Amino acid sequence: MNKLFILVFLLSSQVFAAKVDQVHIKMNSYPQMLLQGSLEIKKAGLFGAKVASALISSDQRNQSLSFKSVDLSKIDFDLALTSAANLKDKSSHTVRLKGEFNFKENQLKLDKIKIHNDLTVKAHCPNLLSHQLNGTTLTLDFSNFTNLSSCVGKDLEIHLASFTSPRNVSSGGINYFSLNDDVEMGREAAMQFIRDNRSQILPEHHPMTVYLQEQMQRIAEDSDMPFLKPKVWVINADVLNAFALPGGFIFVFRGLLEKSPNEAALMGILGHEWAHVTARHGTRGMSRSITTITAAVATMIALQVWSEVTDDSVKKMILPLIGYGALAGAQLYVLHRGREQELEADRLGSQYALRAGFHPRGIGDIFEVFKAETGRGGNFLESILSTHPEHDTRIALNHIQSSLLYPIRSDYVMQTRDFQLALDDLRYLPRSNKNQSMMIAQSFVQTLRDHDTNVILKRMKPIIESSMERKKPK
Repeated sequence: MNKLFILVFLLSSQVFAAKVDQVHIKMNSYPQMLLQGSLEIKKAGLFGAKVASALISSDQRNQSLSFKSVDLSKIDFDLALTSAANLKDKSSHTVRLKGEFNFKENQLKLDKIKIHNDLTVKAHCPNLLSHQLNGTTLTLDFSNFTNLSSCVGKDLEIHLASFTSPRNVSSGGINYFSLNDDVEMGREAAMQFIRDNRSQILPEHHPMTVYLQEQMQRIAEDSDMPFLKPKVWVINADVLNAFALPGGFIFVFRGLLEKSPNEAALMGILGHEWAHVTARHGTRGMSRSITTITAAVATMIALQVWSEVTDDSVKKMILPLIGYGALAGAQLYVLHRGREQELEADRLGSQYALRAGFHPRGIGDIFEVFKAETGRGGNFLESILSTHPEHDTRIALNHIQSSLLYPIRSDYVMQTRDFQLALDDLRYLPRSNKNQSMMIAQSFVQTLRDHDTNVILKRMKPIIESSMERKKPK
């Protein structure tokens, strides 16, 4: 029985193999891109012995291999794609492609794509290699491959801008809030800040406000939450930043508008802010904080008994935890996002900006400005967000995406006349001095801190009431 199985296996391994005595390898030399590596051509059979191997490189163009006629089974490859496409300087990045072309199944399989040190995924790249068998001559054609933008795969989907339907980018971790809660929470905080600082907010009919509202709508409509409508305000303060509140409420500071090196850079950071909205980073972070506070409160309740749970008693218990206790000072829930959330927003934001037609390297360009400003002392809003990744890391990851994962096109937008006209109108407005800008930034943060605290208190009161009820003697 075992011998019969082996015989059937050996025979079946020959049926779909290709009889070949010569292999032509076609490459194409692209500017700013180099594909190179090794191929191993293996014959059909139980052990798939190597017939021939070759080192290939797109800067050497085409080559041929000849050998005694054999039945081929598969071609193993280990390639490196190095690209500086979509970047403004000579810096380049490399991705490693490892897999096989299997003649039996007539398909290409990528075992893994190593995009950078912390990211290895599986994917299918139909444009990497095509083949044609003419008699006993096999042609392997790599000339149509430029980068990973044409590849597909579940693991790779989140890293590409070519998604065809909204993805669930807000999954993972707990969130005690609904999307409607996000909208209501963001609206409440936005309206409170505007009421307290109306003189520093540009009117809705100002050309810059109108321009930004139109651009944010373009970004939102082609994002992972196309049904959510953004609302944009411009704050007249010399602060190099923008912020998104839950539910789609965007505040852009004048300093960011005037110091952005180009329009694509501004759109990159606005895409980043919209990604915080679609990934629901604000309420996901607040939910983690509620979980932490709940654990601390459970310990406190075990040690004391109240006759009743009032707003005042809840504040006495919760406020010390919010201020300096269990959260170690990370009390700005909506704005204080972790490293992973910031990197996720960078990745998604560059995709959103690209889908709106802007150059995908824009977000890397704006981080170069942030890096320079930080070296000159930074700003208040940047200083409070100490969990932000280092600027060099964010620039490098954006360049990897732009050069290796996004389509290479010549029509990406870097700057438009509409943006320049809106900037011209903005410059006619009186400019806030450094102290005024600092005060408006502090007011913005304080408004959100107060709002977040009230949300936490409101959420914790029924939790404490339920815990106290269970503690009462029966």
